[in-house]
Amino acid sequence: LSRLDDGPGFVIVRGLCFDSFDESACEIITWGVGNYFGRPVRQGLRKDRRLFTVTNHRGAYQDPTRIGATTALSNPHTDNGCLEPRPPDYVLLSCYRQAHSGGENTIISSYALHEAFARRRPDLLPLLYRPFHFLPPKLHTWPDGPATIVKPIFEKVGQALHVHYARVMVEPGMALAGIPLSPDQITALDLLDQLLVDPKLITTCRMRPGDALLNNNCSTLHGRLAYE
Repeated sequence: LSRLDDGPGFVIVRGLCFDSFDESACEIITWGVGNYFGRPVRQGLRKDRRLFTVTNHRGAYQDPTRIGATTALSNPHTDNGCLEPRPPDYVLLSCYRQAHSGGENTIISSYALHEAFARRRPDLLPLLYRPFHFLPPKLHTWPDGPATIVKPIFEKVGQALHVHYARVMVEPGMALAGIPLSPDQITALDLLDQLLVDPKLITTCRMRPGDALLNNNCSTLHGRLAYE
């Protein structure tokens, strides 16, 4: 936990011996490992309650926020935990079967992102500390829950810098709330997206079967390259 909270914000655990078990058994192992790091947070009500499989679900998900259901590029983002009062502290991803090609995981530090943004447009940085409306995934919200989740993109929590971001949730969330993004907000989010693909800020890792990647969901953003 010290590496997740006080170090680089992520850690890779290798050697879970997934080659000795079928996929269902490996899901149980993943679930068990996750319980050592905290209380699991539900992802969905009717499906994906405990685990979500990152694979090509071939159109089974029509929600644009579920990029993990396709082979497409997943830009760095945070998991926003719309069913809980706050987002998860950590995200655990284990590799059961490696992609034929591509699929490398990407990780970006909130601190590095913040500093890079401040160097480019310090005048726009205060905008990212103001509240934004995030549109929750359709299948993963309470029936009578709020239409949007409201929080800033950057947030100081004690001495820590937290980040909350997924462009695919922010733009429709603001539209639903009846608060269209201002030109300055659009410029700020465009710059944020440019920085999120800057190779100088990204740590990339290609997972092998039996690997587990844990990252601090408050101090890092995670993504995945397109894969076959």
